[in-house]
Amino acid sequence: MAPAHLHRQDTHGIQNLKIGDGVINLEVTPGNPLRRSDFTLSAENLVSQGIHTLKVIYREEGTMKTLVFNMSELEQCR
Repeated sequence: MAPAHLHRQDTHGIQNLKIGDGVINLEVTPGNPLRRSDFTLSAENLVSQGIHTLKVIYREEGTMKTLVFNMSELEQCR
């Protein structure tokens, strides 16, 4: 999957991104610097497809950074 580049300064994201039988919703409220708590993520039916993590890669002040979300924890919290 190609990376999405987040350049906006308002809350925005991706809704109902289909991955096989699963779906991901990802929203970010930009902060400076970005923190894990700035992201809202929900996922359905991904672990059953063998998808266990989601990496969010973003650029901040010229440096590439990565956040990793555990799908099984997200799906259990639903």
